Amino acid sequence: MPALTGPLAVAAKIRHSHEPAAATIEPAGEPDGEGTVLVRFERAQRAPAPGQSVVFYQGDLVVGGGVIARPKDA
Repeated sequence: MPALTGPLAVAAKIRHSHEPAAATIEPAGEPDGEGTVLVRFERAQRAPAPGQSVVFYQGDLVVGGGVIARPKDA
């Protein structure tokens, strides 16, 4: 799969029973954060927490995922 170079519209799922929610992912742009992405949900999501997994879909295709980190400004 090619590297993420700009914004990408996805459906993101933050827990097993969670309904996928519309979101945009984009590279975080940190020199030491290779592979780190910023996730912006179209609507606020209930209780995403550091350490939880997040999976990104386009239709039935998994296009990526990772572990939620604490926001820098938290």
